[in-house]
Amino acid sequence: MYYSACQMIIAGLPELDGFDPQLGLKLHADAMDDYHAALCRFSALLPEFKDSLVNGRFPDSESLARAVHTLRCSANSVGAHIIARLAEGLESVIRQKRTQLFSTSVVALLNYCDRFTDVIGDHLRAFSTTENRQMATNPQLLGYFRKLQSCAEDFDLTGAEEIVAAMDFVVFPSLRVEALIDQIREAVDQINYDLIGELSGVGCAMCDADFDADE
Repeated sequence: MYYSACQMIIAGLPELDGFDPQLGLKLHADAMDDYHAALCRFSALLPEFKDSLVNGRFPDSESLARAVHTLRCSANSVGAHIIARLAEGLESVIRQKRTQLFSTSVVALLNYCDRFTDVIGDHLRAFSTTENRQMATNPQLLGYFRKLQSCAEDFDLTGAEEIVAAMDFVVFPSLRVEALIDQIREAVDQINYDLIGELSGVGCAMCDADFDADE
């Protein structure tokens, strides 16, 4: 398995309550490039929606309801289910003219949209410039991921640790690889865990064989 730039970007997504990127990826038939594009579009939509709402750019309640509905559908498509649920609530408030709940519903939705923008949007923006896209496809960095994959397949813990050590001394300008390096470290821990399990299984099999021979 080889890592594309999009795979690296999605793999490094920070955790956020109410956001399930794995679900979003499944909704895009596991097509990483398609999901990445949809996530970028959704992330760009949030500040546009907030700006239009705060500055009264919707001429009437129907146009606002349609915009909220679009936001809800977009949120569902990328796995942002809390935004989808809050947008659904606001749409219902608008269409049923429950004016006493309007302000509360708007604040709840915009607050979570801001959180999404700050956490997920910030991560996506780190890869948005030409320089960062070039760095994301840097052969040296991609090479580390490919070597790590081989280490995982061969239970090569020493090799995996050497890769992580090498990455610590490589400078990738303007590219936020901290989350990716953390994932590599987790992968190394998993290799170690799997290796111990493999050796334990061999040891148990040998003990069973010795026991059978004694009988």
